[in-house]
Amino acid sequence: MVSALLVLAASAAPQAAEDYFPLLKGTRWTYRDMVNEYVDEVMEPIKIGEVDAIPVTTFLDGKRAESTYYSSTPEGLFIVAYDAKKALPSPMPVFKSKERSWTYSGLTQWLGGFSPIEMKGSVSPRGKRKVLGKDVETIEVRLDAKIGGAEGGSMSVKQTATYAKGIGLVRMVQSNIINGREQKSTVELVRHDPPRKL
Repeated sequence: MVSALLVLAASAAPQAAEDYFPLLKGTRWTYRDMVNEYVDEVMEPIKIGEVDAIPVTTFLDGKRAESTYYSSTPEGLFIVAYDAKKALPSPMPVFKSKERSWTYSGLTQWLGGFSPIEMKGSVSPRGKRKVLGKDVETIEVRLDAKIGGAEGGSMSVKQTATYAKGIGLVRMVQSNIINGREQKSTVELVRHDPPRKL
């Protein structure tokens, strides 16, 4: 659901992934899309191969729906898997800390297997806006990607996501084009629960 999450590559200086996408165990975000309300929760870190991965699990009606596994490095934030037993052949960047725009050519998980993906991403600061009653710094991340190829079908994706400092994803608008048909979706944050302090 929230599978292609994108975070800040700062305009003047690099910023850590956790500034705009906190990955502290127990963090919960409640989102509403055009059909459902669901919760994303940061789980206990695990190893996927040699990589330390942080799962973010989606719960729909209280039941586990899917997980995305992230890795945070000095170079940026990366998706390393959508299945703990099937790591992506190469980590897919969510953002690169020292770049305002980036490209990626590799494989992602689609239709039950790995499919080629060509992706371009960019980020820009959007200043302060009110998020859940607080004025916070925000950034906008744009994604333009093509998944698959002529042999097995393809999907074009255009996505615009807004992230708030110290909170995470607050809004995402996405357009998917499959076989000439466009599907649009919007996701909005309705609640943010940081980890409970012991």
